[in-house]
Amino acid sequence: MTTPVVDREVLSSIFASRLSLARKTEEEAIEEARVLRRDATAWVSSDSQRMYSFLWFCDVLDVEAGAMRRAVKER
Repeated sequence: MTTPVVDREVLSSIFASRLSLARKTEEEAIEEARVLRRDATAWVSSDSQRMYSFLWFCDVLDVEAGAMRRAVKER
């Protein structure tokens, strides 16, 4: 099996996150998902331009923020 070139820190973070989720009860996982969704919605709606903000990512990735926000709302 060929492993793609990926940052080891990114892989470790994904692995730890999946293990953490697997240890939760279904109810804990559902509540965590609700909190994460609320946080993500606030992040997308924010007008902050600081590093790692929604607008910062859009700028770095050369993505139009308004179009992304509309796409999120449309689901």
